[in-house]
Amino acid sequence: MHIYGCFISLRKDVLLPQPLQCPELEDVILETIMWFSNGGTKSVLHFDAVDNINCVFSGSKEIYLIDPVKFADKVPIDHPEGNYCGVDVDRVNYTMYPGLREVEYYHATIEEGDCFFIPFKWFHQVRSQGRNIAVNIWFSHFGVLRQDFQKCHDIDIVEKDNTLMECDFPGLNQLNKDIDIIREVFSDLVRYRGVSTNDGLFDVLGKNHEDHLPPSIGPGLRRIMSKIFDVLDKDLDGQLVYDEVSTTTDETWNKVKDLFHEFEEYVTGDHEDLVMPEDEISDSAINARDEL
Repeated sequence: MHIYGCFISLRKDVLLPQPLQCPELEDVILETIMWFSNGGTKSVLHFDAVDNINCVFSGSKEIYLIDPVKFADKVPIDHPEGNYCGVDVDRVNYTMYPGLREVEYYHATIEEGDCFFIPFKWFHQVRSQGRNIAVNIWFSHFGVLRQDFQKCHDIDIVEKDNTLMECDFPGLNQLNKDIDIIREVFSDLVRYRGVSTNDGLFDVLGKNHEDHLPPSIGPGLRRIMSKIFDVLDKDLDGQLVYDEVSTTTDETWNKVKDLFHEFEEYVTGDHEDLVMPEDEISDSAINARDEL
């Protein structure tokens, strides 16, 4: 079981891991989660679009990791809405998932008092043993890359004792405002997951919302996603290819970011104001691209 945002009353008791004690990194910390169970639990094989430090306070965890640079095409993310693979990790069906025969993995056991770094986009699967309490901290991968770490060398991080109480956690929705993350998401979808059509894009990024909202909301979600697709489909052939995504400019990705914001507003806000008539979709998307 997990709770987004460690209990406020407990945050003063959770030290921020030393690698994150540098003041320059305050703005890259996004979210914390508290995990607890009686043990014997396991996760699916998945990845996160953030960097992650997992700290164990009780019990132990076994972590299996797969390098995405080497094996991205061997680990099928057949549930892209949750960034996970549907394989039964206890009884791997190599007929259904033949690529998993070829992957190499790292294995680590962490116990009470240990913290473990899980890198951005690395495939991983976690098993918890014994009465288990852990806290993980998610932080922005690209946000870290943009920092000046020289300033971190000028302070004695070992002496700092900031806790989670001193941190702000803006949440993972902040990732939708980072064009580097957005670019990475689309590159993965097209290059490794075979997403090439407007419908395919919606199945990955919009279908989960559609399934949990009233039926009248679905058409509006699809209209906005069509605008995103049309902006990226440079030759207007109805097919999105990696060359189009990899050569898209920052200006265009900023437009995609704005459209994602529109999408989120539609999911949570006043739908009537955001619905676009069918005959305006293509013209609007083309005009948006022409402006960039």
